[in-house]
Amino acid sequence: MRETYFNSQSPSYIEGISGDLVDNSEVKVRVKAGVEGTVVFDSAIALLQGLFPPTPKNKIVLANETTVVAPLGGYQYVPVETVEPGNDRSLESWTDCPVRYLFKFPFLRLICGHL
Repeated sequence: MRETYFNSQSPSYIEGISGDLVDNSEVKVRVKAGVEGTVVFDSAIALLQGLFPPTPKNKIVLANETTVVAPLGGYQYVPVETVEPGNDRSLESWTDCPVRYLFKFPFLRLICGHL
């Protein structure tokens, strides 16, 4: 995945994103908290661990001005937000979207499967 999204020669390259150290202002992860249990959340965590692996470049400066590598060899913590299915249809593209939203927000046509 890193090769697909972080290699500038890839057609799926994400321009402007940091591929070495995660910048949490660039990455927002939302997962559905539904009947599947924790499998969707756990899958997101596993994907993020591969996409942003531990690196000794992930350092923090303590109050006494000592610089240390983040725990677990520079583990990068990417926040993951869980969303209840009833609160956000964008995470359930197979669900029918109310027609009134399709005209107000054209991007929902893709999310809701109405091309």
